[in-house]
Amino acid sequence: MYQHFTKLAVAGLSLVLGLAAVLLSSAALANDIVRTMVNCNAPRQSLADALSSISLDAVNEIHFRGTCIEDLTITKDDVTLTGDGVPNAVIMGGINIDGAHRVSLRDFDLTSPGAGDTGVDVSNGAAIKIDNIVISSGNIGIFVSNGSFARIENADVTVTGDEAALVVANGSTARLAGGSTLRATGEDVLGIDVKDHASLHQGGGSDEIIGGILINTHSYARMRNVDIAGDISITRISELRLRDDDWVPSGTPTVTGAVGIDRGSFARLDGGEISVGVFCRRGSNAQVSSDVVISSGVNTCTDF
Repeated sequence: MYQHFTKLAVAGLSLVLGLAAVLLSSAALANDIVRTMVNCNAPRQSLADALSSISLDAVNEIHFRGTCIEDLTITKDDVTLTGDGVPNAVIMGGINIDGAHRVSLRDFDLTSPGAGDTGVDVSNGAAIKIDNIVISSGNIGIFVSNGSFARIENADVTVTGDEAALVVANGSTARLAGGSTLRATGEDVLGIDVKDHASLHQGGGSDEIIGGILINTHSYARMRNVDIAGDISITRISELRLRDDDWVPSGTPTVTGAVGIDRGSFARLDGGEISVGVFCRRGSNAQVSSDVVISSGVNTCTDF
């Protein structure tokens, strides 16, 4: 009886240890890093092929060089796409991040040649980090939509079409973390468009916006250390907060233009320099601190 019990106990312990080994190996596998090298100038090599063969149980790092003429879609988590630096790594096409999390794009040049194209499309709850990328697009540089998140740092984005360098929409959030320039060169093109229950957070480093900013339809924006060459418009029950950045030397926002608040919206202006003025209409209001410098113009809003 005792020997039989001992055999059962040993067998049970062996089973437990075997299961533990399997679990540990699975956990180790989940934390593995799989690195892939792609040279787009070489025959039969492409980023699309590399993405189609990535591992589902590891962090995938794809490093590339050369000019890759292709559109890319990333649907799997834990993917880092790293170029060999500008101008050594170029993607001619668009990148769609569809529902994937922990995706990083860095160190390359992205050119979307079509007039109506989007450079980076982040959608359906995706989460992405963009770092040190130059984007040239005909329509939208970075489009964050449908509950997605994007952290943008050290990016240079230029659009020539009819929308915006950065669009944040449909319950999504974008964070500008410093070192970026968002540039709108076409007529009536926005630097940033935040709309439909979306939010924008800027701070921690200096960013430059060349073109206007629109905050529209139950949306929110907070900006601290930014230079804006254009007007800021807040409309349809949206909100803006503009303030000095206490953590960054010379972290004062500047607006070379006007701040317009419309249709039940609100702005809290705690710091910064505004060249043209602050204007409220149709049930809107603003709280304007005495620290705000209005160079030439007026404040038509009722201060709290």
